[in-house]
Amino acid sequence: MSQLELFERDDKGVAGAVWWAGHWQCRNNNGFFQDREDGKGPWKFVIYGFGETDCTVYRVSEDGQLAHCRVPIDERNRILINGRRHGPESWRH
Repeated sequence: MSQLELFERDDKGVAGAVWWAGHWQCRNNNGFFQDREDGKGPWKFVIYGFGETDCTVYRVSEDGQLAHCRVPIDERNRILINGRRHGPESWRH
């Protein structure tokens, strides 16, 4: 899935926006990108890469572009997004 496919709509920068890219349902969750396959199952944050105490997740900028954002990850593999911890069941890499 290319970045162009993900971001051909104009309202992706609005929190709560939902769109489709192929068979992936995508959304802007308060500025953070999430998706789920075939529109089923839980929404997942998408991790681009890992550091020792943080990871890089995808964000959706106000103009609807895909961007990277570093967030902390703890010893239990929980990422911290918008003040809330999310375990491995809530993200994919």
